[in-house]
Amino acid sequence: MTAGAIAIGAAKDSGATGVAVGSSAVSPELLASGSLDASIASLQAHLRTQPKDFDGWATLGLAYVEQARTKGDPSRYPQAQAAFQRSLKISPANENALEGRAALAAARHEFKEALTYADQVLKENPYSERALCSRIDALVELGRYADASKAADLADARKPGVPVFTRYAYVHELRGDVSTARKVLEQALAAATSPATSRTSPPRSANSPGTRATTRPP
Repeated sequence: MTAGAIAIGAAKDSGATGVAVGSSAVSPELLASGSLDASIASLQAHLRTQPKDFDGWATLGLAYVEQARTKGDPSRYPQAQAAFQRSLKISPANENALEGRAALAAARHEFKEALTYADQVLKENPYSERALCSRIDALVELGRYADASKAADLADARKPGVPVFTRYAYVHELRGDVSTARKVLEQALAAATSPATSRTSPPRSANSPGTRATTRPP
């Protein structure tokens, strides 16, 4: 039996009832806290006892997407989709599940769908870092480089940080602005390797003076 079937099946078979809940104990940050396999096992155990935790289901879906990416195992995608659907059934239009569906669509190279899901999230939360990044990625993959550049500028203005910086740099590199791309990547590296600084002050925009190019390619 697959890992997804264990978690989803356990919740279905438990017959548990109750109100929809969200749990900070299974937030997406859990995925970066250690072994991905261990995080998935922890989420599965949690969802057996708390099957109404829509955030938990969304986080499990994100974990499956990441597992598919790191292990090259596309069999995880249907499990991720089932987890996101379960989350949305409990709490329709919840942000984490829609962000996850955008990530899943992108992983499956369904970039128009990824863009649609990202836009849905941003309509409700314009500052969602994951949705802002998914939107840039989708536009790049669709070949809409001018729109991707505007999306990168918007993401940088709203949520500057390493995930946005790396995409901002890539978009500028695609458009021939290698100098700006290099400076922003250096900024991203500095932010990533100085956690103490990032905790005490917000990241500086990639488009701040001294970082951006004096002229932007057409």
